[in-house]
Amino acid sequence: MTFPALSLIIPKVSSYSYSSSSSSSGSGVVFIILVLIFLCVYLGAWIVAMLLITRAAREKGYVDEDDVSSQLWFIGLVVTPICPAVIVAALPDKKLQKSMEANVLGDKTIAVDAELPSL
Repeated sequence: MTFPALSLIIPKVSSYSYSSSSSSSGSGVVFIILVLIFLCVYLGAWIVAMLLITRAAREKGYVDEDDVSSQLWFIGLVVTPICPAVIVAALPDKKLQKSMEANVLGDKTIAVDAELPSL
């Protein structure tokens, strides 16, 4: 039993030429090199993002005391840098809290509103 419509869709295998030319293997090497370059750039951007995130955590006052840096690096390298970025953004600022406690003079407190610029 033959199907004439099927022969229109699927060409004969003998019509293809299987030659090992250098142009087909050369394009494969170029593709692999481009993929490796992309992966190196991606890894570099990943590491730079994690460095910025840990610096932000340090500026908020967390890395010096609790060693949050290693935990952030672990989460960032296993998942994505977006997760530790959200975590650091949600952390309250310890340095601001310490400076507010240091600015308490008797019963007087310095308002945060006085520190903000006028709009």
